[in-house]
Amino acid sequence: LNGPGFYNDGSACTRADQAITFGPLPDKPIDDPDFNVSATADSGLPVSFTASGQCTVSGTTVHITGLGSCTITASQDGDAVFKPAVPVSQTFEITQHP
Repeated sequence: LNGPGFYNDGSACTRADQAITFGPLPDKPIDDPDFNVSATADSGLPVSFTASGQCTVSGTTVHITGLGSCTITASQDGDAVFKPAVPVSQTFEITQHP
C-alpha cells in the first residue's frame, strides 16, 4: 500500500552521478620502493585501481617493474544508488638515477 507522501509510478529510480578525485603522481626512479595511491569517489564508495605499462598494482600498492611509463586508473563501478564513475587515469615516468 502507498501511504501519505509516497508516490508509486512503477518506473525505475534514476541512479546518481559520482566523480572520482585522483591527483597527479610524481615521476619515480627505477629503484623506488613500492608506494600507495589513493583516490576518492564523491559518493563515498570505495575506489579500485588498475595498472598498465611498467608497473603493477595490488589493492592500493604500486610496484615498479621497469623503465618507461606507468598509468594507474582509478575506477568505481557504482551500486544501486550511484552510476559508475568515469575512470580517472594518472601517468608517471620511471627513470634511471642521473
